Amino acid sequence: MNVMDSLMDFSCKRFARHIASGVDPLGGGPYRRLQFCIHWLICPFCKRYWEEIREIGKIQRANSAAPYHPAVRMSEVKDRLKQKLIKKAS
Repeated sequence: MNVMDSLMDFSCKRFARHIASGVDPLGGGPYRRLQFCIHWLICPFCKRYWEEIREIGKIQRANSAAPYHPAVRMSEVKDRLKQKLIKKAS
């Protein structure tokens, strides 16, 4: 096996598992980084997968911002629970 074959030996399954695991794709040493980057450059399916995962991440970050966090409306939740308990007790 020559050097180019070993660099091209990074499969789509391995790429997807690497992305889905949340591990920094450019971590793991220079050889692993090079394999990852070469695969990303030559594989249109993995490029599309990368973009989709990145967009999902943007949506998740936008929806988990402070105004959407449940703790922001905790006083409202407590008030509703108190009202339900008062109604139940009556």
